[in-house]
Amino acid sequence: MDEIYLGLMSGTSLDAIDVVAVCFEPALRLLGTHSLLLPSDIRQEVLTLTQPDSNEIERLGRVDVLLGRLFADCANQLLHKLDLSASQITAIGSHGQTIRHRPYEQTPFTLQITDPNVIAEQTGITVVADFRRRDVAAGGQGAPLVPAFHEAILRHSSINRVVLNLGGMANITVLPADITQAVYGYDTGPANVLMDAWCHCILEMPFDENGKWAASGDVNPELLADMLAHPFFAKKPPKSTGREDFHIDWLREFFDYKHTNVLAEDIQATLLVLTAQSVADAVLQTGFAT
Repeated sequence: MDEIYLGLMSGTSLDAIDVVAVCFEPALRLLGTHSLLLPSDIRQEVLTLTQPDSNEIERLGRVDVLLGRLFADCANQLLHKLDLSASQITAIGSHGQTIRHRPYEQTPFTLQITDPNVIAEQTGITVVADFRRRDVAAGGQGAPLVPAFHEAILRHSSINRVVLNLGGMANITVLPADITQAVYGYDTGPANVLMDAWCHCILEMPFDENGKWAASGDVNPELLADMLAHPFFAKKPPKSTGREDFHIDWLREFFDYKHTNVLAEDIQATLLVLTAQSVADAVLQTGFAT
């Protein structure tokens, strides 16, 4: 019988929980996927936990369990969709929800919640979790996690490749054709995290559907240059980032002190180019593109 695994995670964008069912032998095979939207109250509680505030341990403990229940629901819904039983699943890999990522502190750490014990109890399946902290303990960034997977399925013996992932944050995996060169990956900066936050702030919508709002605006070169002056962009890889660096209050600082008259749609257009420019700069630095 094929060994079937489930993968579960909720990313920085905080839009939904995603689950995938896969087999790896004799080759990678996708069996199915499912998404479960995060309830708005849970999303807000997670957002609050990404920034320092009061009574954090009490709130973290509660949300940890609530997310565990939602992750379990998402997994069980996929099993129902695929007509699979828990006994047919070898294990669940659960990334969890990142609420704090501090790899540059004097005492580096990263923290993902979503209680794997709750997932195991409510699905009846073995759960493997807490993927990032061992890497940080070994001196790594703990993120991104996907380069090893990209190497296994996408590395080519005669083609240099760069794999781009756009989520709340953007990251790339660099896959040299030369097998003597190491595979590596790192975050390039914000992807949709700022655009989503600005869209919610002004339009009270969770995201800019099809980029229509951004397309209605014009890029502001001065604002773009000021945002690209963030120290993260000048860091050499390996590097990683999160809502600790790029969040709505960071964005508002530009309008409180300097760019007070920039139209809201122009800000959205500029945020879009911020993502595109920072990704393009990172790809060009690999030497694989001209």
